[in-house]
Amino acid sequence: MRCFNNEPTKNRTVAVPSSFRQRFFYAHIALAAACAAALPITARICYALYMRFRAPVIALCIMVYGLFAPGLEAQTAGSRGRPVHLSIVVDASLSLSRGKAGAVNWLCGTVVDTLLEAGDRFYLVVSREADEVLFDGIIEDDTQKEALKEKIRALPEPAGLSYAERTLRETIASQKADNKSIPVLMLVCGPDVKADGLLTYARTENFAHWRAITIGAGIEDAVEAALRNALRSAL
Repeated sequence: MRCFNNEPTKNRTVAVPSSFRQRFFYAHIALAAACAAALPITARICYALYMRFRAPVIALCIMVYGLFAPGLEAQTAGSRGRPVHLSIVVDASLSLSRGKAGAVNWLCGTVVDTLLEAGDRFYLVVSREADEVLFDGIIEDDTQKEALKEKIRALPEPAGLSYAERTLRETIASQKADNKSIPVLMLVCGPDVKADGLLTYARTENFAHWRAITIGAGIEDAVEAALRNALRSAL
């Protein structure tokens, strides 16, 4: 007769061979030693690359600093640090017909109510066959902002061809260098408007049936001057 033991089976510990533990330990030691040995080699490679290409690296760093440092300093000094000289060209061609309502709401809410502050200079022009300047002056108070929004809401219905490129060039030419303010140029237009050569350095925000394009007017000269100065100081 076979007897059965009803006691529960006890947990058993499986012994790992000591040779396996030793190999595992030595593998960790070897890996750590390899990493420690590679660090000086990596450092020497990085240093050699830096010494070989230090002139262009220094030039690039100075160029980036020269382009963006004024904006960074302005953000850290109070609300903005310096007033803004904002120029906006609204393309009133047929391309903006489906996006006019959204563009008007954006101009009133985002630009006038949020972006513009007292002391900022604002220039708003409607681009068509005969351009119409809606505002050109200094923002003083909220009452002036409300009057400005009424003019924006009364924008003419989009029609005809686009004259945005011509208006942009005239706006850029009329802007005067002013170290006291931050110049910003924007184009509000439909999705089909093009301005060849002027939108090389631009940031585009796409909305439903319209676009807001921030243009870096004259940035080519700033890049060239920063790079030339950096190379001169590195040689």
